[in-house]
This record gives sequence, C-alpha cells and structure tokens, in this order.
Amino acid sequence: MVLTRLEKITFTLLIVGILIGGGVILLKVRANHAHNLAVQEEIRAVQALTDRKPIGKEFDSAESGGDDHNKLNINQATLADLDMLPGMGKAFAQRILEYRQEKGEIKDLNELMSLKGMTKKKYSTLRRFLTAKGGRSGGLGAGLKLNLNFASLEEIEKLPGVGKTTAKAIVDVRNQRGGFHTLEDLQDVPGLTAAKLQKFVDLIEVK
Repeated sequence: MVLTRLEKITFTLLIVGILIGGGVILLKVRANHAHNLAVQEEIRAVQALTDRKPIGKEFDSAESGGDDHNKLNINQATLADLDMLPGMGKAFAQRILEYRQEKGEIKDLNELMSLKGMTKKKYSTLRRFLTAKGGRSGGLGAGLKLNLNFASLEEIEKLPGVGKTTAKAIVDVRNQRGGFHTLEDLQDVPGLTAAKLQKFVDLIEVK
C-alpha cells in the first residue's frame, strides 16, 4: 500500500505525539516516585523521633510484660495505699478492698474491670502502678512514684495539695520546656509554692 503525502505527514505526527505523550507520562511517574521517596524519608524521620522509648519510664503496661517489682501489690495494699494512686479515689479504693475481701484474693488485674465505676481509661492508669503478684506491700512511699514527664493532667491533679489549676500549670510548663529535667524545674510553675510542693515531692519523679 502506497501512502499519500498527507497520510505520511499524519502518520508521522501521530508517532511524534505518541512519543511526546509517553515521555510526559514517564516524567510524571518519575516525579511521583521521587516525591513518594521524599515523603517516606520524612515519615521515617518523624518515626525516629516519636518511636523512641521514653527515658526513665518505669511502669510498663501489663500487656508489654513490664517488670512488676516496683508496683503496688493490690492484695496487700491498704485503703490509704490505694487512695494515693493517681485516678483512684477513696470510694473506688474501698470498692476494691470489699471485692478483695469477698474473693479472698485478686488473681488478675483484669478482675477490676467488673467493678462498678471502672472504665478502660481508669484501668489503663491504675495498671501502671498495680500488680496482683509480687510487687511491693507499701504504697507510693515504698517506691512507686508518678513521673511528671509522662503523667496526665488527671493524674497530677490527684496528688496531695494539687488542684486543677496547679495541675494545668505544671503541664503547661512541662510542654513549654519539653519536659522537666530536675525537681528544681518545678520552681518555675506559677502558683506552686514550696509548701505545696512539699506535700507531694516524695510521690513524684521527673526522669
């Protein structure tokens, strides 16, 4: 078949168009690939910062298989011991003691989920400080301390002499500083007097 001059020109333009279109698509693919690589690098950089294990965080969750030797043994704790724990409250502490007396022994902390007033949030907080096996027989004064660099607003508010206003001030200063380095840093917390700090200084740490 013999092509006319017009057909040859049309065919040539078609081939050129296909080549140009293919080149544009290839460039876009390469550009997208380069962008994806850049995004992945940024994600890895962020993960490198956020996935670090906090320094000095002593109380791992039950699921993580953390060491329980510093935790308070719920089967040996007194009402005062339990009441001192962040997020506990005297009424709920009394409920635990009544349940323990009824059962004879709490074999697993998961049993606490059956108690009236227990929520997943409360349980998540308490299990950081409690164990059903081993641990310590004393309260916070026997080794359990609240790390202010990881404590929630609600946990800090439960400390003796600390109300909602002071707890918020502590959290604000912690966020501004990127964490406390020593207990002396608490002197910069507005409204936190030496007398007020003395009431709970033995219950906290800032690792």
